[in-house]
Amino acid sequence: MKKNRILTIVTYAFLTFWALVVLFPFYWMALTSVKDYGAYNAEHIPKFFTLSPTLQNYADAFTTVPLGRYLLNTLVFTAGTTALMLVVITLSAFAFARLQFAGRDLVFTLFLALMMIPGELVVITNFTTITNLELRNTFTGLILPSVTSVFYIYLLRENFAQIPDELYYAAKVDGTSDFRYLRRVMIPICRPTLVTITILKIIECWNSYVWPRLITDDANYYLVSNGIQEIRENGFGRANIPAMMAAVVVISLPLILTKHGDFVLKSLLHKASYPWIVPLGLSFYTMQTIAYLVDISKGKIKAQKNPGKYILFVCFFPQIVQGPIPRYQELSATLYEGHPFNEREFCRAFHALWHVHCLEPLDFL
Repeated sequence: MKKNRILTIVTYAFLTFWALVVLFPFYWMALTSVKDYGAYNAEHIPKFFTLSPTLQNYADAFTTVPLGRYLLNTLVFTAGTTALMLVVITLSAFAFARLQFAGRDLVFTLFLALMMIPGELVVITNFTTITNLELRNTFTGLILPSVTSVFYIYLLRENFAQIPDELYYAAKVDGTSDFRYLRRVMIPICRPTLVTITILKIIECWNSYVWPRLITDDANYYLVSNGIQEIRENGFGRANIPAMMAAVVVISLPLILTKHGDFVLKSLLHKASYPWIVPLGLSFYTMQTIAYLVDISKGKIKAQKNPGKYILFVCFFPQIVQGPIPRYQELSATLYEGHPFNEREFCRAFHALWHVHCLEPLDFL
């Protein structure tokens, strides 16, 4: 009993230390952003707190440089790109998953082959095309190259293909058009995947740097990523570090709220969550573990004693297509229940995959 208690104390101490290591840069950024410019420069030894916080740095970030314009440009770019991409990939995935036309599987295979082309080559061709069309320093030039994604088409197509054919046939018997079936049946069923794709695209657009840097040299079209670089090189970035940190905090807040807002609302504030907020990226594993520990501390679940099962739950990344992070009690039964191997079903699945991607029948069944 005493040994287990010591082990628990050591574990919590290590986790606390590691959390402090991870969170300290964010704390230091926020702390610096509220320090007075003169007091910050007078610090020969950095202080880990301030007794006289100020919001003047945030005012300077919006008045000294056009940070508000950078944010607005980024919002327009992100909203326009994401909306157009969702339309394009939804219609494309529906066509590949449901419609019957000559060469469908061959075209889809060629689409997948495009994923092997290095991104640098695509940037070069896009830059040449946009320049020849005289679309540099325009939102059209910023948005057009990003309105589609082969990976997202593939991901959504696989989700659409899992919807039973009986639903489609029943809808056609009732006289439903393909577009109405897509809008009323397929999109609601696959909404978690669409939400995930939306959040991934928003984060991708918000962090976009190389393409906007290449295609815009007019400050009126700078995004936040290029704006921060401009502030650092030609603004107050090198001279006024607190104001620079204030600008970084403002730019980081939308991503932090988007990625972790749902977890905070559900686990800490006991409030209803917003279904469009999804934790993503490497933070997935961190948030998954924290949610698990919170549920144990509240007595909602019992701790999993099997290390292998625990690792499986934490690292089961495919569940991200469900949207927000699922709780342990929602996933554990499915993960840990027995799934006997069925050789015939395996052969059928292999045959179906081979037929789709290689276009050649197999006769071993």
